[in-house]
Amino acid sequence: MKIEITSRSTEVTETARRLAHEKCGKLERFFHGHTSVRVILDKQHDDFRVELIATTPGKHTIVIEELHTDQLAAVDLAAARMERHVRKTKERLYERGRQSRPILEPPTPEVEEDEPTYQSVLAPRPKNRRTA
Repeated sequence: MKIEITSRSTEVTETARRLAHEKCGKLERFFHGHTSVRVILDKQHDDFRVELIATTPGKHTIVIEELHTDQLAAVDLAAARMERHVRKTKERLYERGRQSRPILEPPTPEVEEDEPTYQSVLAPRPKNRRTA
């Protein structure tokens, strides 16, 4: 798995870099193969903005953005959201490939010969004598 960490307007601490590697490394268990994750750290006013961009083997691109006042918390929250989203996407892809079982028709009840049918139960209607 390729993890690239960049910063725009703030300096990345070694702790944040290590946390990002640790958290994003867990995504590899969902998609085996050439998955790449870009972590972009930015400071906007008083908040730290973390953007995670993951490219999976099926060429799906997943983008997660998180804001928090603490840089480590922002990395942790973004990684947790990415893991939930990747798990959901992986389950959706797995379920799409599965076939449903054929629907079984309910058995038709057999009518015994000695039971009366609907038509035999109905009494013949008397004809109207006035019209005859």
